[in-house]
Amino acid sequence: MGFRYILRKLAGTPGFTAMAVVTLAIGIGISTVVFTVYASIAFRQLPVRAPAEMVRLGWRSGGFPSDQFSWSEYRRLVEVTHSFAGVLASSTQQTFVSRLPGSSPDIVRVRFVSSNYFEALGIAPEVGRPFSEDDRAVALMSHDFWTRKFHADPQVYGKTLSIQGAQLSIIGVAPEKFAGTGAPPQTPDLWIPASAQPLLTPGVEWMRDDRAREWQVLARRRPRVTAQQGSAELDVLSRAWPLEMGKPVQLSAGKATFFQMDGGAFESFQAVCAVLAVAVALILLIGCVNLTNLIAARNLGREHEVALKRALGATRGRLIRQFCAESLILGMLGGIAGFFLSDWVCRWLGTKTIELLREVGNGAIGITLDLSADWRVLAGTAVLSVITGIAVGILPALRSSRSDISATLKQGAAGVSGDAGVRRTRNLLLAGQVASCLILLAASGLLFRGASRSGEIRPGFDIKRLAVVGMDTSGIAGSGSARLDLQRQALARIEALPDVSSVAWADRPPFLGHGTGVFRNERGALLGCVFNGISDRYFATIGIPLVAGRVFTPQEIEQQLPIAVISESTARRLWPGQDPMGRKIAPAADWLRDSAGHDSFTVIGVVRTVRSTYLSKDDEGYVYLPRALHDSGAMLLVRTRGLPSRSFRSLSAALAQVNPNLPPRTFVIGLEEGPVRIQELMARAPAVAAAFLGGLALILACLGIYGVVSHLVSRRTREIGVRMALGATRRDVITTVGNQTLRPVIWGAALGLLGAFGVSGLLRALIVMPDLPDLTYGAGAFDPVTFLGALFALGAVVVVGALAPMRRAILVEPAEALRNE
Repeated sequence: MGFRYILRKLAGTPGFTAMAVVTLAIGIGISTVVFTVYASIAFRQLPVRAPAEMVRLGWRSGGFPSDQFSWSEYRRLVEVTHSFAGVLASSTQQTFVSRLPGSSPDIVRVRFVSSNYFEALGIAPEVGRPFSEDDRAVALMSHDFWTRKFHADPQVYGKTLSIQGAQLSIIGVAPEKFAGTGAPPQTPDLWIPASAQPLLTPGVEWMRDDRAREWQVLARRRPRVTAQQGSAELDVLSRAWPLEMGKPVQLSAGKATFFQMDGGAFESFQAVCAVLAVAVALILLIGCVNLTNLIAARNLGREHEVALKRALGATRGRLIRQFCAESLILGMLGGIAGFFLSDWVCRWLGTKTIELLREVGNGAIGITLDLSADWRVLAGTAVLSVITGIAVGILPALRSSRSDISATLKQGAAGVSGDAGVRRTRNLLLAGQVASCLILLAASGLLFRGASRSGEIRPGFDIKRLAVVGMDTSGIAGSGSARLDLQRQALARIEALPDVSSVAWADRPPFLGHGTGVFRNERGALLGCVFNGISDRYFATIGIPLVAGRVFTPQEIEQQLPIAVISESTARRLWPGQDPMGRKIAPAADWLRDSAGHDSFTVIGVVRTVRSTYLSKDDEGYVYLPRALHDSGAMLLVRTRGLPSRSFRSLSAALAQVNPNLPPRTFVIGLEEGPVRIQELMARAPAVAAAFLGGLALILACLGIYGVVSHLVSRRTREIGVRMALGATRRDVITTVGNQTLRPVIWGAALGLLGAFGVSGLLRALIVMPDLPDLTYGAGAFDPVTFLGALFALGAVVVVGALAPMRRAILVEPAEALRNE
């Protein structure tokens, strides 16, 4: 009965109810979007049986973490561990040429897995059966591949497909939600038993080659075995584990999720989510303030009803419960609407993100991104709805329940002017709303200014005619020398192409990852630097001018001598006003020395400072080291005579002449169309998000100010009538109402400016960090014009929000206002 009564009361004020639900839906919806994205990346568990029991094994040696094992190491983990049941292995993702009966050749993505893979995960195929110990030339398809290539044919069991000339029999189809266990998640087209790996890659046997660390290992904890017990067993096993390059190995086990947050690769993602969480919390705060004022204004018209109920015996507690129940139902309705809004937004974001990655990466970048809501999101949205509903209703409920019964009944519905405590609460809420809005406006202005500059920034070298060629020869040649020979042949073929002017290689091509570490000069001065291993023709291919000294020779590259080329900014900061030629620079940490290969390096050259780590700022510290081609793969930089896209076919044909299996295992992307565009998006995406949130805050602030002024006018209608009857002018009325409104607005603006300066300081701290981008694109983190613009926009909102209620105030007829006097 009580629930139906509350619904009837809310239905009786449809305008108020709709406004309240929409306000809450926006605040709760965008909060849920951020929480869903974070939960999907940080906590999304594998879609397997009892996912909390699954762990991902890894190891660390000399400061370098890895989650890849050799097959013999995997087998040792199977045999000697007692805390884990169903230890399984999955290879890194491989690419092959496949041919279905009656169709043209196509590229397929494959993961080789141990025979117990699906059984240990608890995955039952949608069609067919999982692998058995005796299976070899068989394959199990992903649901997507089954749908695309076989049109979801339920009779697919037993059909064959040709991969690299090997005939494989299809024995099953994985469930639709199963994306595999790769980290990061990339759903393969096919899972194939590890025993079939030599069939597809003749001459390469990862199960026999201890140097081929191609396997990710997961395990399921045995019943009643805790995570601490499993880690303790791995600690003991680590002591007997073979040394890695003379250093001890530490084994570890972490929760098996889609994206491994404990690997340190998602620190920037966590920081972005934290900033977004603060921003949407401010939006929700503004919405709550608006709704609190709306409920207070609505309750104002119910003072006569409340007084009658109290006169008839209703207690304050019962009235408070009724008002809180109404706001709680509003919160639940807003939460439901916000959840559906967030679900739509998240699905759109997931689809657009995957499409964008495929587009800018020319098909080379692909992940499985599931942004659908799980139980955490549902629980979080429900809790947020309840808390918000109670929060927006408790103050108006307490205020309404304290009304003077006799005074209210005497004055009817006109009400009284309220006490000082009510005014202080109202002013405090309005000041907080204005401050939150100004902070968001200032932040969006700073970020949007950076995004507007991103298209005008030039890195300091010609990016229009540069392509990146990434080769994976691990599945083609069995030995390191054979893989190295393949890369050298590919390099020679590419160099001989008429539309190629220069070729080089690097550990990390521009804008495609970076390594950072601290280096010191001979006096002990420290500098955080980006470092990169490069070839002798790197600078000529990229187009970075030599300022002093010389570059590496081919012999120095092959021998990887302890020499270095540094950027101008590095020389200026380590040796200000001095000649850096012949001076020593040394890694400051053991892991960095291991990575660089020497304890110190002699500077032989200085090149111009460019932007090759982030497009948004110069590489303030950069150390180039000589690096020979190595057998683990090659990242080539190719300068073409025309646009890179026109050379893609000739590059693929040249690789096919070296080995027919090489093109499908190679990605080719234009530097400008791929990595540089991603850099620009890194600036535009936060700016667009900030602008959206700032605009939303501005709209809500306008509604909030309108509500506060309307509330104030309605509370003082009788007083205004009295004043005007006694000779007060319209200007006097506007001054009175404006003073009471502008005082909290001014305080809020002052607090908002302090918050804006805090945002500016945060951006300034991020700018100086070498491994984080400058989202302002060199414009700086402090801009008086941006802050003044935000103040102007907020001032305009104050005027717009106050106009209509003030006009209503000055049009009050004294006789009408005093009619009930």
